Amino acid sequence: MKCLRYVGLFLLWVLILAAVPAPGQTVKAWQGTMDIPTYLLGEEDPNPAFPLGRHRIYPYTMLDDLTDQKESKVYRFIGLENEYLKAIILPDVGGRLYSLYDKVDKREVFYRNNVMKYGLVALRGAWISGGIEFNFPDGHTVITVSPVAATYHQNADGSATGVVGSEDWITGMHWEVALTLRPGSARIEQHVTLFNPTPTPNPYWYWANAAVPATPDMQFIYPMREAYPHSLSVWSYPIHQGVDYSWYKNVRQPTSLFGRQVHRNFFGAYYHESDFGVVHVADYHEVPGKKVWTWGVADDGLIWTGLLTDHDRGVLDRVLVSGA
Repeated sequence: MKCLRYVGLFLLWVLILAAVPAPGQTVKAWQGTMDIPTYLLGEEDPNPAFPLGRHRIYPYTMLDDLTDQKESKVYRFIGLENEYLKAIILPDVGGRLYSLYDKVDKREVFYRNNVMKYGLVALRGAWISGGIEFNFPDGHTVITVSPVAATYHQNADGSATGVVGSEDWITGMHWEVALTLRPGSARIEQHVTLFNPTPTPNPYWYWANAAVPATPDMQFIYPMREAYPHSLSVWSYPIHQGVDYSWYKNVRQPTSLFGRQVHRNFFGAYYHESDFGVVHVADYHEVPGKKVWTWGVADDGLIWTGLLTDHDRGVLDRVLVSGA
């Protein structure tokens, strides 16, 4: 058996006052169900195309029949809550971290989409926006809107952990994400385990795809000087050809930038008017990837607001990513 030999850990720090643990505190963990308005998918296509490239789908079906029929749908969830944060994990949509609520500032840390509205973005078609999407062994993975295994447990130190994971039917490889809240701590930890039990090597990448609300005062805080778009060119960053790409309001067209040679452990986003932000922290030796994505503020990007949400006009999510 061959192990991928990768165990990643990242911390999402909500930028609020530092917390000091109090004796005897424990994090609450539970499971339940919740109703979310959902645009239904049509029939699955059991005969996916066999592409010449690396994006194989079979034996999964295609989920590319989108409908305009909306109804309330019941989803399983795992909840974690301490005195600062409340997390909601949805095993029925790829194990996504659906919500991380800051109880001190009374706001969502990430972009929470209050409707399940699919767009044709993922490898099998259907994809939803918001929260943190876990991707392995490819981006916008085949199970991103499908059920995965899930459990939760209380830990001896008072913390609580929700665990989601699945086997990839294409490669036979396994992935697992454990999300932990600790008493007295305003952060959520993510521990990632990737495993290849097959006798052959398999290519892979792990991608945690997190979305936050896009507003004119939002600035990307990325410690990089160069970046790759989806091409072989290299851009200077943050300013490229006179445009400061660190400010969401300046990015006109859909733009994807991969950090080049970033030897720092953090990246994030900051809202200047509200003095609020979120930062991702991880050892860059283990988790080297840093990517920024936005649909942009021009019409060809903003059209995705209506395609992926119902009530968030003008508050389109954009993505912070760290991967291996």
